[in-house]
Amino acid sequence: MESWRSPPDPVRSAGFLEAQQWTWEYSPKRDGDEYALALEYAQKRYEEITGLFELLDKKLDDLARTSLAIGVIVATMARVFGSNSPLGHSPLLLWAVVFFALSVLVAVWSRGPTISGTPLEIRDLLKVMDDQPDLSKARLQAVLASSYYLAVVRTYATNKWKAVQLWRATSLLLIGVVLLVGMLVTAAP
Repeated sequence: MESWRSPPDPVRSAGFLEAQQWTWEYSPKRDGDEYALALEYAQKRYEEITGLFELLDKKLDDLARTSLAIGVIVATMARVFGSNSPLGHSPLLLWAVVFFALSVLVAVWSRGPTISGTPLEIRDLLKVMDDQPDLSKARLQAVLASSYYLAVVRTYATNKWKAVQLWRATSLLLIGVVLLVGMLVTAAP
């Protein structure tokens, strides 16, 4: 079950389990150079999706810092000038600070540790090589490409969750900004 607080668990995802089963049952049929191309493509795809993972983390960091800075500035200004101005008595101000805090909270939670897949572990690759001594270089490349496929499927699910979290945190930040603007527009002179 997906949650807004924790990333998806690939072990519970039907799509991931299907991809994992396919990978375990995969048996290369050819001995040509096609698998070298498949491995190269799989590596590039994996690098692309892990790059997206890192980019989403960076955006979440930036959003958390921005929300925190705006929230702290607004709360400080309200505290310093609150008693002398009608702005300090506005309930919109409190709600704006709450939404900035929620934005930070969602962004920070989204940066927490996630379960991510990696290509076939070296130990497992050596086991495959030992169990099948007649495995050609091309077939070995195919096994590695199938491992990258599994890693891409797993990382894709996490990236999708992080993108939704980024959208949520951004929405909370924008609601806070709208409340601040509403407070300024409706404030008595």
